[in-house]
Amino acid sequence: MRNRIGIFFFLTTALNAFADVEVSEEIIYYRIAPKATHDISTQLKIHSPVRKNGETFFAQTQSTIAWKFWIKSTQHNCWIDKVNVEVQVNYTLPELRDASVAIQQVWDNWFPSILQHEYGHKDNAVEYAQKIHQQIESLPVHLKCASLKLAANEIGNKLTAQLRETDRLYDQDTEHGKTQGAWLGKEF
Repeated sequence: MRNRIGIFFFLTTALNAFADVEVSEEIIYYRIAPKATHDISTQLKIHSPVRKNGETFFAQTQSTIAWKFWIKSTQHNCWIDKVNVEVQVNYTLPELRDASVAIQQVWDNWFPSILQHEYGHKDNAVEYAQKIHQQIESLPVHLKCASLKLAANEIGNKLTAQLRETDRLYDQDTEHGKTQGAWLGKEF
């Protein structure tokens, strides 16, 4: 497996556009070195570590959403004081090595479409993380802190499950990026 996984590239950002959510990204590359343009797809299939239900995929995005909240209380009431939501996004992507000009041209036309598709998964995760933050933050005052904690965690769990379904539908609607140009065609 060591020879399949290339350079680890870590990118951690707290994006201003997502002020309520901290987003961290990690990219894991696997290397391919096709000798001809018609060999690109074969190389991707051989070296990709992304396998699901007997299928090989050329790229993958996995996201994890974690939420924390702080409660303040009096003798009679509990309320959410602060919410923190973090998204960890892990990409698995191919990295082209030692390519001819012809191979590089095919790659340069194809690879941005793969990225566009995978970034769509990240955007879904950030959107749901923002929903988690907003919905937990807007919970009404509760009489019991235990019921407030339960309500907050139910929101996070429910929206995380909805994210998984949104990502499944996104892959179905885009045919795993094919409709976005992430398709090499039979000649490759």
